[in-house]
Parts: sequence; structure tokens; C-alpha cells
Amino acid sequence: MLKQARVTALALGTAAMLTLTGCASWDNTSTTNAALQKELQEGDIQDIANATGPARVDSLAEVEPVTDSPSPALPVELTDADGNDVVVDDVSRIVALDLYGTYTKTLRGLGLGENIIGRTVSSTEESLKDIPSVTAGGHDINVEAVLNLDPSLVIVDHSIGPASAIDQIRAAGVTTVV
Repeated sequence: MLKQARVTALALGTAAMLTLTGCASWDNTSTTNAALQKELQEGDIQDIANATGPARVDSLAEVEPVTDSPSPALPVELTDADGNDVVVDDVSRIVALDLYGTYTKTLRGLGLGENIIGRTVSSTEESLKDIPSVTAGGHDINVEAVLNLDPSLVIVDHSIGPASAIDQIRAAGVTTVV
């Protein structure tokens, strides 16, 4: 009897899920997107909480740098997210490591794209296609590959790792900011 009740509950749950997802408007996004775009251009959005837009973005244009000749005010002293006191005095050879490729986009935006010498597989910008990836599967840092690039600065967060890899890079004397 208990088994039959579980099967019935599973069947009802599955039917409810299929019914609810069948009501979604994923197949009508072009009309919705056109209407939203018109509202945005005209500044006529009345109910921003219920505004809808694209469900997926296939690709984005590369970030445009704010300057072509950046001149960072160095040295910079900071305490990173791991509690380490760090002095950044050279940004000429940067390895930027995070799961989503955000750091390379940010560095490009600051005009430091030419200084990036290593990246994760998530940094897919066309301008970085010849820059070596130093991660395996997007998550695991290859310490040897990082050190072989002779970076002056590694910018990293704990979305990739392991933490011991970050510690090894720091222990090798490379300025590392988490």
C-alpha cells in the first residue's frame, strides 16, 4: 500500500511539474524582447518588477577599455580576502583566475588587457585566444603552468582552486591577491 501511495504521489508531482512548465512562455521571447526593448527605449516601463527580457545571451561583445594607456598608481597595499597583507608593485604580467572569466573582462575594461598572460578556460574573449589557460576543466589551477608564465601578479578567487594551489603560488614568491 505504501509503495502504491509513493508511485501515485510521484505521478501527480510529475504531472503538476509538466503542466506548470508547459505554461511558460519560453517560445515567445522574441515578441516579449521586442516589447521590452521598445519600452526601454521610450522610457515607458510602468511595472519594472514584471518586465521580462532575454532568457539567454549567446555571446557578448568584448569589453571596451576605458583607456588605451593605463598608468596604475603603484605600489598598492591591501589585505586580500584571505587576510594576507599584499603589496602590488608590478602589473606587467597578470594571471587572472576565476570561474566565470570576470577578472579578464575587468582587466580589459581597465585597459590592462595587454598585461594578461594567463587565464582560465572561462575567459573566452577573442583577444585572449592565444593566452594560455592554466586551469583544467575550468576549476583546478595548474600551479606549474602558472609559475612557468613568470607572473608579476596573480588575481584569483576561491571559485577555482584548490586553496592549496593558491598557497603554493604565494609561497613561490608571486604576488597573489585573493
